Amino acid sequence: MIRQIDALPIDIDALVSAADAEGLGMVDQLVTDFVSGANRFDQLGEGLWVAEEHHRLIGVCGLNQDPFARSEENAGRVRRLYVIPQWRKKGAASQLADAVELHARKHFALLTAFTSDPAARAFYEARGYETVVGVNKRSFQLCLNQL
Repeated sequence: MIRQIDALPIDIDALVSAADAEGLGMVDQLVTDFVSGANRFDQLGEGLWVAEEHHRLIGVCGLNQDPFARSEENAGRVRRLYVIPQWRKKGAASQLADAVELHARKHFALLTAFTSDPAARAFYEARGYETVVGVNKRSFQLCLNQL
């Protein structure tokens, strides 16, 4: 199940631990920024989603206004997409991305992402994101049709 949230779930530490075990600090950074107020995914068009299975937190993904985009681009940015290893290749990441993209279409003309991870790159490419070269903090983008 995918749901949008306004507060961090109690069991977010399980995701932090799983990501840290893989050498990925993205979920820890999400929590740190949320707690400090640096990024609460609460600006216009933004949001934070979680994936749950059997009442257990298995993934997270955020959407921000893209701070690196040019002002005329009206861009959102996929942030901190993470699914625990045992739930990968089972649709959770796609469901999270679907929710983020559906929401983003209501607010942004362009959706961006940044990653150097080969599996994440393949994920974005399979979803139809265009590879971007030479743009600061952007490796992928998806043009959105405004509703």
